[in-house]
Amino acid sequence: EIVRSASYNVVIGRDSAEVADRLAWYEDHLGRSVPPELAAASAEALRTGPLVGTPEQIVERLRGLAGDGLEYAITYFAEAAYDDAGIRLFADEVIPALADELAGPSHRRYPATAGTQPPPATTTADGAPSGSGGMARMSGRTSPWRHAL
Repeated sequence: EIVRSASYNVVIGRDSAEVADRLAWYEDHLGRSVPPELAAASAEALRTGPLVGTPEQIVERLRGLAGDGLEYAITYFAEAAYDDAGIRLFADEVIPALADELAGPSHRRYPATAGTQPPPATTTADGAPSGSGGMARMSGRTSPWRHAL
C-alpha cells in the first residue's frame, strides 16, 4: 500500500496579524545565521506554503489536500524550540476541527491500542519543546499519537 504523505511547515496564528508576526520572527531568526537575502527568500517561501494562516484557513487547506489524496501530513513548526504557542493553537483548534476525518482504523505500521500513550516529547535543556510538531493521519486513519503534537 502506498500512503500519500507530505511534510509541511506550519505558521499559525489566531489572526493575520499574528501570522505576520510569526513570519517576521522566522525571517529575523534565520537572518542571524544566513545572509539577509537568503533569510528573506526563505521567509517568502514559507509565507506561500499551504499551512500558513489562521486555524480556519489551515483546516480548509488540509481538507482540500485530503480531498486531493493526502493521507498523512507531517507538520513542522519552526519556532517550536522557542515558543510552543503555534503547536498549542494547532492542537487546540485544527486537530479538533478535523477529528471526524482523523477518526478510524490506524495505520498498519502503528496499530492503536487502548491506553496507548504518545511518545515522550523532545525538549531543549530549558524544557521548551523542540523539533517538529507531530503527525496527523488523514482519510480516516491515524497513528496512535495523532493528538500528540
